[in-house]
Amino acid sequence: MDWSLRDSAEQRNIDRSVRDAAEQGNIDALYVLIEKDAHVLDRVDKIPFLDTPLHIAVSAGHIPFVREIMGLKPSFARKLNQYGLTPLHIALQNHAFNFEKDYILQRKQAILVDRLLDFDKDFVRVRGREGVTPLHYVIRKGDLSFLKKFLEACPESLEDVTIRGENALHIALKYDMIDVFWYLVQWLGRACFKDAKLLQEKLLDGRDDDGNTLLHVAVSRNQPEVVSWLLDREPLVWRLLDVGSVVHIKNLEGHTVLGILELQSQQTQVDNQRIGKILRQHCVRRLTTRLEHYLRSFITIFVKFYVGIRRRQTVITEERRNALLVVAGLLITVTYPVALSADQPNEFNCRSPESDQRYRFGSLQLHSPVQP
Repeated sequence: MDWSLRDSAEQRNIDRSVRDAAEQGNIDALYVLIEKDAHVLDRVDKIPFLDTPLHIAVSAGHIPFVREIMGLKPSFARKLNQYGLTPLHIALQNHAFNFEKDYILQRKQAILVDRLLDFDKDFVRVRGREGVTPLHYVIRKGDLSFLKKFLEACPESLEDVTIRGENALHIALKYDMIDVFWYLVQWLGRACFKDAKLLQEKLLDGRDDDGNTLLHVAVSRNQPEVVSWLLDREPLVWRLLDVGSVVHIKNLEGHTVLGILELQSQQTQVDNQRIGKILRQHCVRRLTTRLEHYLRSFITIFVKFYVGIRRRQTVITEERRNALLVVAGLLITVTYPVALSADQPNEFNCRSPESDQRYRFGSLQLHSPVQP
């Protein structure tokens, strides 16, 4: 008898038994199988993509079995099955699927999500099919409850993008989850952890792999409130310095938001007149802002010059002006006789500038008395 074939058949039977134990949530049966074959879970772990006992137990909602298997094989929580899903992805999917169908199962899935997060908060960042993390999934579904938990547990998860370069805000807009978008914007505005400001700017100014900004997505999805808000956050200095507006940024297909709007008008029945009005008003506002700044700058310079002169005039009082006139008269009286004398020293022992080559530019120089 071929013992290798018999061992292989036994291993297959044990592997099937492990699946059965996970489906039933039978912890005792699991340990019986481990006693028979200590490497049974290791063999499962070596297979790249499959439903592990953890995937199966999560799907069935067996909370105690999930916690037990997590303690035995933590690596199962990061493994993808043949559909590109982790156990946390499955719990979230089942929670959404059973939201109005089976309250008990839906509640169990919510508890399982919490238990998985308790074990390792970074499970939120495990990338599944197409690079979609559990955080991305709850954004797609518009689940604010889980979103709040995930952000509190792992705020760094907002840095993750899909294989198309879509960040959390892109996903919220592409799936028309406007409430989620506003929540994320407000959350980013209040965040105080290290580099929170950089993350906020990175997400708001980010582009996906097709070169689409958030404004491109909002226009293409006909979301006027979002479009208006994104235009209003354009830096004022861009308008003053005539830096290219966000409405002129092109994606990889060469489309600006104005181009996308025009294509929609030609190819679809979408009522985008409100967005068109918002974009036109923004362009006019940019031009008006630059004109107002130019006029304000010119007026400011003129006013400052005029005010400066007036202030100098008002500083000199009538008494001070009369005193300056007296001093000026005395100076003229003293210097006039000097100007008339030529080479002879006068009573002040001074010589006229014309008689001394050392005098230049009408200056006076004092001399010691002439020796007899």
